[in-house]
Amino acid sequence: EDLILQMPPNIHEGDEVTLRCNTWHSGSAVNTTFYKDDKMIKFLGSGTDLNLGKVYKNTSGKYKCTRVINTDSGSKTFAAEGYILVTELFTSPEIRLNQHPVVEGATMTMTCHTTRGLLSYANLEFDFYKDGKIVQRFGKSNKYKLLPAMLEDSGSYTCEVSSGTMKKISKAIDVNVQGLAVVSFTPNFVKILTTENMTLTCNVDPKLRDKQEYFWYKDGIRMDRTRQSFTIQDAGVSDSGYYQCRSTNTHMSEPLRLDVSNGDLILQSPPYIYFGDNLLLDCHMRQGLPLLLTEFYDNQNLIRYRSQVSTLQLTAKPQMKSTYKCRKILPVNSLSDPSYMAEIFIYPTDPFQHVEIKMLKPPAITHFPLTLSCNVEVDPGFNLLHDRRNLEFAFFKDGNQVQDYGTSSTYQITKAAVKDSGNYTCYVNYLPKGMRNSEQLEVIVEEIFSTPVLIMESTIIEQGKPINVNCDYSINPHMEGGIFLAYIIKNGQHYSENSSFHIASAQQSDTGEYWCEVSDHFKTEVKTSSIVHVLVEEKVLDAKISTVQQDPDMWIGSNITFTCSIREGTSLSFTWLHNGKEIDKNCESYNLREHGRVLFIGALQQEHSGVYRCNVSNHLSSGMSDELKIRVRENFSVTEWAGGFFLSPNKDIILMPDDSITLTCSLTQGNGSNFFWIHNDRNLKQDTSTYEFREGGKVLHIKSAQPDHEGSYQCGVKKEIHPGRTLVSKS
Repeated sequence: EDLILQMPPNIHEGDEVTLRCNTWHSGSAVNTTFYKDDKMIKFLGSGTDLNLGKVYKNTSGKYKCTRVINTDSGSKTFAAEGYILVTELFTSPEIRLNQHPVVEGATMTMTCHTTRGLLSYANLEFDFYKDGKIVQRFGKSNKYKLLPAMLEDSGSYTCEVSSGTMKKISKAIDVNVQGLAVVSFTPNFVKILTTENMTLTCNVDPKLRDKQEYFWYKDGIRMDRTRQSFTIQDAGVSDSGYYQCRSTNTHMSEPLRLDVSNGDLILQSPPYIYFGDNLLLDCHMRQGLPLLLTEFYDNQNLIRYRSQVSTLQLTAKPQMKSTYKCRKILPVNSLSDPSYMAEIFIYPTDPFQHVEIKMLKPPAITHFPLTLSCNVEVDPGFNLLHDRRNLEFAFFKDGNQVQDYGTSSTYQITKAAVKDSGNYTCYVNYLPKGMRNSEQLEVIVEEIFSTPVLIMESTIIEQGKPINVNCDYSINPHMEGGIFLAYIIKNGQHYSENSSFHIASAQQSDTGEYWCEVSDHFKTEVKTSSIVHVLVEEKVLDAKISTVQQDPDMWIGSNITFTCSIREGTSLSFTWLHNGKEIDKNCESYNLREHGRVLFIGALQQEHSGVYRCNVSNHLSSGMSDELKIRVRENFSVTEWAGGFFLSPNKDIILMPDDSITLTCSLTQGNGSNFFWIHNDRNLKQDTSTYEFREGGKVLHIKSAQPDHEGSYQCGVKKEIHPGRTLVSKS
């Protein structure tokens, strides 16, 4: 083809897309023009690329480009086209409710419904809004649950789905939480006798009582009653039935059964019995019957034998689900006492239908508030007929209590930290009804940004080579768009105000300790990387070994200094070798000085003869010096001779300036300890700058021979035989 329109093979919403109008013809190309659905969208002249930017579903369509090619033979216009189909990452969301209508006290669950594209693997996040304000953010779950729903939860709700930079929001739905109505009886029993009175009340939330109209129903048929309460007087059997009520702003109540009996005895119990309630059972008899004694039974088991008290006080418990009976007896002592029997079925229920702990406005991020809420779904009758102020809440983390029992159903951490992560549980208590707890909620407190890492290709760099340093860190996806600061620090001082820097030619001055520091704009959180030690070195070149002595022949007892030098190199390490073996730095006969650059031998011995070399190295390279050979010869010594002293060898001793020499005086027989020395017929006195007497004067040491030391030497010993008489002997 003479002209082609190039485009990516698979395009998703949010992708950055560039189209290229490419020709293979030789010659100059001009008048490049792009079209969409046959309408011109851009004239580029000699350009080839059209940047569509971030694409959306409506970007789909037929695209065409044209170019004019000028050649030696003339001009010709070419065209190429292609079709772009932008695949949705996900469909526009729709918010759905789990129930209609929503009744106060019930669990309300909203679902943000969307469908991923066929080829999409996008990670979706869901936000929920009420009246334009966020109520649940950055969640992986597409559900928002209110437990229990309250009147103040009414409002306009929307949800937003996002993946990266792509966001879509649902249409709003209006939620009207209807108030709850509950029928109650006065007296608080579900059974009465004919001719007795019963008052019925429609209980609603106190916030709804003003200007309310009430509607009553019996067995599903509306009654001619419009007040909140009414009384059935002189009740008859026909008044038995299921009663319901509602008000202008409430939902229809659950039906409550009233039984009116024309018998003589009934066993009365409350209509609502909850775990922990003080349960009153009344063995109620029609007036006028002389039945004075009362017995109570649980099924067939006698609870209380004949008593003049007609009521039984119990505490409602889960295991009390049973049929209770009472019997009224005449006070006659016979086995066939006349009696009446009544019964009722007792079914206590748990007022706490569900306890749930949830995080308000997730996710949890360091330095931001973290609030947990303990939500309780309570039986509707309990919710209106009992005082919710008696509910107490406590919170636990990893089994340890973090908030004591109190009336607050929330637990708040003003500034969350990573250490606040853990498994949280809430407990709700309603004395004396007992305690309930939620399931565990795992809370992970995410960091605003990660701990930075200073990245370098190498920490040991050859002088003259480039250095690239980068401070690597990641920002919490939920904090994108925030302002963050990154600095690179060298030896405690700000070195770069950016998260990276480049040195074209490293020098030794660039050696040092580097680290980087990251903070948010307000420096509420500051993190530093580990310290990186950077060393800039020169390669080792031309190692040499030298000594001040010119003559390789040395005398026993003399000293020698070797020096290792180089032409180039930094951060050096020195190793000395004698006859090819590395010298032990801890050996007493060797002394390393100036960080190993100098090797000093204070008193040479014959075993020090041989070849010496030095090896110089750093992290980049190493270099071995040439060889330096020395020979250590035996020095003169004093030798025993019968009858006195003798110095050997019998020839002149020739020294070099600064050589050292040691003379030893020995007795051929006898003993003595008072030694003295004679130089050129003059007795010597110890002078530490010229002579050194050792071993009580037996040894004479000259550290640095000078011309003044030339001449003849003689030693002697004095020994006191007895007071006043001393024996002197000379060599």
